[in-house]
Amino acid sequence: MEKEARESTRPGRPSAPKTSGLGELHLTHRERHIVKLLAAGCTDEVAARELKISRRTVCYVVQGLMARMNAGSRFQLAWLLRSTACEG
Repeated sequence: MEKEARESTRPGRPSAPKTSGLGELHLTHRERHIVKLLAAGCTDEVAARELKISRRTVCYVVQGLMARMNAGSRFQLAWLLRSTACEG
């Protein structure tokens, strides 16, 4: 058991998200819109135009989601969001 705990905290090794479903993430209205647009393949620029916000705001929201989901990249974030959506 101790070995598992040590291995899961090694640097460079992504850990599992701390949530079992999107409902537990408590996404804001804006975060939900951005997630849907990005999942549909929209770029930050397209998502920003669609929501009438700046591209930088989209980037900040994505960075915040990456931190909350412990994702090391946008690809990993998309994968985690998709996998947690399938669970819950």
